Amino acid sequence: GRKVPLENIANVTSSMGPNTISRENVARKIVISANVAGRDLRGVVNDIQSKVDSEIQLPEGYHIEYGGQFESEQAASRIITITSIFSILVIFLLLFKEFKSATQSLVILLNLPLALIGGVFSIYFTSGILSIPAIIGFISLFGIATRNGMLLIDRYNSLRASGMSVNDSILHGSLDRLNPILMTAL
Repeated sequence: GRKVPLENIANVTSSMGPNTISRENVARKIVISANVAGRDLRGVVNDIQSKVDSEIQLPEGYHIEYGGQFESEQAASRIITITSIFSILVIFLLLFKEFKSATQSLVILLNLPLALIGGVFSIYFTSGILSIPAIIGFISLFGIATRNGMLLIDRYNSLRASGMSVNDSILHGSLDRLNPILMTAL
């Protein structure tokens, strides 16, 4: 029941240090967080990584991990890239099955890089940031460009089947399908 002054049993000093020590997988962990505004997340993290790599020498046993939304965005980009390549192959096979011609299928797929030009200009003149929603927009754009190519090639083939020459079928088919293609593409 007797009171003992704290100074009799401990040395009390004021010092700087972490207010908590977090651990993950039996290792100490310090989290440094930041918010990004006005730039794309990947570009900011790449800038941070290059600055840290060039200017900071970590002691032995220390390492840096970049996570959070950047990690999720990186995984989503990887998945979208793999599925996009797979999708283009499947689209080519379906086009080949429909038109029975590798040349016509490749001509339709040639529209995809041309459709990209407009999308890239749109991103450049608006935000300049290529994000996951923008990539999904490009996927939709690829679908529209593929459909427009199919409409045009199908019209050419039907005009050729009716006896027109190649030049006449291209001229008349392009004139017939110009309005519908422009309406959906715009």
